[in-house]
Amino acid sequence: MPYAQPSGRAFFMYLQPSENAKSFGVIQGTAYRKEFMKLKATGQLRHHFFGDYSAGICLAFETADAALALPKVTVKGVEWCQSENKRVLVTCVDSQHLEVLKVRLAEMGANPSAIDSMDHSIDFGDPFNIEVDVEDPRQLALV
Repeated sequence: MPYAQPSGRAFFMYLQPSENAKSFGVIQGTAYRKEFMKLKATGQLRHHFFGDYSAGICLAFETADAALALPKVTVKGVEWCQSENKRVLVTCVDSQHLEVLKVRLAEMGANPSAIDSMDHSIDFGDPFNIEVDVEDPRQLALV
């Protein structure tokens, strides 16, 4: 029987089928606690109106752990580059990829209408904030 202490932390159950349970559907479970950390970032979009429309998006994280957020912010067709100081992610997208990326950023707390808003500037969208839940890399040393 899997065991997990109640605390404020998230835990996942990794279930593995038992060898002799194929026809009965019995599952052996093992509990493994995953530690998560929240990465906070401020982002801003810059519109590029020369030639075909494109937009540059910058996400500036509070710590140098921006690479940990890459799997969470990446969507199909969008490639991010990391700055030398490891705090910033930057991408350039067309209008189709922008719509998909806005949905992903909204899932992390950004206001989707503010991302590409032209209410205050024709060149820049409004700043937005996101929080990304990532697995704490320090726990890998415990395995």
